[in-house]
Amino acid sequence: MIFQPLRNKPPGPAAASSEGDSEALATPDYLVKLGITLQVKHGICRIHGAGEATAFPNIDPDELRRKVNDAAHLAVAHYAGNAARASVAFTPAQIEQVAMRVTLNALYLYNHWRGHYEQHRHHPLTLNIEDFANSAAKDECLSYCQNEYGAGYRLYAAALTGMSAEEFHGYEAARRAYADR
Repeated sequence: MIFQPLRNKPPGPAAASSEGDSEALATPDYLVKLGITLQVKHGICRIHGAGEATAFPNIDPDELRRKVNDAAHLAVAHYAGNAARASVAFTPAQIEQVAMRVTLNALYLYNHWRGHYEQHRHHPLTLNIEDFANSAAKDECLSYCQNEYGAGYRLYAAALTGMSAEEFHGYEAARRAYADR
């Protein structure tokens, strides 16, 4: 079964349906869905899941939860759309897992910039579609697919990143060349 992407629904409350239902749908709590915990210790938020912990200093835990869920919602829609266009099957949980990896990696980096570089003090702690095209996001997809699919990872990683098999081959070759320099 191919996970169907959300169509034209931005993160946050959804618009009323065509049937006149005015009840808004909230962004899912992906942290809860994926069994990820958010803890505060010594004033620092930490997100624990999948054997990893990510620290987010200088942010309120409720604000962090909202920002993570909003960004993950956008990432889920993006990666589900890529998978559907490539006709490659992922379960909803797999899409959510890879989306969360990309989300936490990017938000951690942006929060780090905010705390350490004056010119980034006001960098928003949000993601945009463009963030999913950067090398760090692609590397997270690659790593996830290698762990999840073993030797057959290329088909899945190419689908998630929105690349053709040929484009993905070029991406991997460039990645190896950079690492081997």
